[in-house]
Amino acid sequence: MNLVSIKDLSKEELLNLVERTIYFSSKNKSNSLSDKRVALLFSESSLRTKVAFEIASQMLGGAVVSLSLPNVTKEFDNTPREDILDIVKSLERWVDVIVVRDYTGKSLKILLENSKLPIIDGFCIKDHPTQTIADLSLIKNKFEDIKNLKVCFVGPSKGSAIMESFAYGAVMLGIKLTFLIAAKEYNPKNKDFFEIINKLEEKFCGKLEITDEKNVALNNAKVLYVDEWWENSQNFLKMKMGKLKVDKEFLKEAPEDIKIMHYLPAHHEREISKEVLHSEKSIVFDQAEFRLYSAMASLEFALGVAK
Repeated sequence: MNLVSIKDLSKEELLNLVERTIYFSSKNKSNSLSDKRVALLFSESSLRTKVAFEIASQMLGGAVVSLSLPNVTKEFDNTPREDILDIVKSLERWVDVIVVRDYTGKSLKILLENSKLPIIDGFCIKDHPTQTIADLSLIKNKFEDIKNLKVCFVGPSKGSAIMESFAYGAVMLGIKLTFLIAAKEYNPKNKDFFEIINKLEEKFCGKLEITDEKNVALNNAKVLYVDEWWENSQNFLKMKMGKLKVDKEFLKEAPEDIKIMHYLPAHHEREISKEVLHSEKSIVFDQAEFRLYSAMASLEFALGVAK
C-alpha cells in the first residue's frame, strides 16, 4: 500500500500509524520486515528521513539499500546514464518497497504510474507523511488526549508542504490548529489544500484557523511548531522573519508551559534562536527521535506486515 499523503488515509489508518509509532517509541521490537528489502531513492540531501528509514529497516529485520538519484542517473561528467523508468523496473526485481525523496516530484510520479511496489513519499515537495505521523505521535504521547488541543504553527505565507501535511492529520484527529503567518492570506503548496481542509473539518472535529496576530495564535496554545521557511532556491535563507522569529522575546506572549517543535534542519538565529531550540521548552529532538519510530510504522503499513 502506498503512503504518499496523509489526506489519503482514513482516520482509523492514521490512528493505527500513530499508535504503532508510540508502540515503537517504548523500545518494543518486531521482526516484521524479516526477508523484506527496502530501497531509498533520494535526489536531495537528507539526515532524519534517510537515517531513520535505514535504521528502521534494520531494526525490523529487513535489508536496506540507499541510492542517490543524481549518482545513478548521470555519469561523472554529467552525461546521462540511467533512465528513471529503467531504474524502477530493475528495483522491482530486487526490493519490496521504495522510499523516494525528490523535490521536483517527477520521480514520485513515475514510480506511482509505473511500479507495482508500495511507495512511501519521503518528501516530494507537496507532502511529508512520515514527518506528520512522527509529529502527531509525539504530541499524543506527550498530551494523551489531543482532541481540542491547540497548536500554533508559525510559517511562511507562501505555503509549506510540511505545514499542510500536518494540518491534514491534525484536523483529522481533532486538534485546533492555527497557522501564524506574516500576512492574512495563505497561498498553499497544494492547490486543493483549502478544499480538502474544509471537507476534513466537516467530517472530523478538528479546525484550522489562519491569522497574522501573534497573541491570537499563541493564546492557550500547548504546542508551538516552527517551520524552517524552506524554499527550493539558493536565496531562501535571506528571507527575513521579522516578528515571527521564535526567540525569548517572541515567547513572552506564549503560555509558560508551551512546547516547542521544529522539524529540522533549523537555522539558528533565523527562524528560531539557538537558545529556544535547546531550551527546556523544546521537544525538537524528541521529534527527531520519533522520526525513527514513524519510519518503522510506515514501512509496516506500506508492506502490510504489522503484527
